[in-house]
Amino acid sequence: MTTTAWSPVQHRRQLIKELLDSGCAEIRDVADPKLRAQLETEFRTTGDLVAALHERWAELLESNLDVALDVEDPALSLGIAWDATVLCSPQLRRLLDAHADHPLLRALSLRERARLGRLTGLGAGGVALAVRSFSASA
Repeated sequence: MTTTAWSPVQHRRQLIKELLDSGCAEIRDVADPKLRAQLETEFRTTGDLVAALHERWAELLESNLDVALDVEDPALSLGIAWDATVLCSPQLRRLLDAHADHPLLRALSLRERARLGRLTGLGAGGVALAVRSFSASA
């Protein structure tokens, strides 16, 4: 990938970092007008931004899951990975939770659960249960 092709990816990553650093409770609550304008230009819809936030979450979760899969219990592995991801990026999880009703995010989350279910052998329902059970006990 050339520097030119890589620049938009880096720019989007930087905007997401700035959004997370802003600490806003919801995307629409971004106080900095310059950041808000940049987000609106780069991510034309809330759905585009929510999808980018979910993609970032999935990347972090996947890297934590790679480490946690050393644990023999798949439900425990997933719970450990999920909580580690929340701990390393709580603001990202808060924003995703605040937009959980967005249709695109719901679809992406269902797809994520299905993929994690196949990967761990838990099935999509087992993923939801493992994450809730582990997070509640932590």
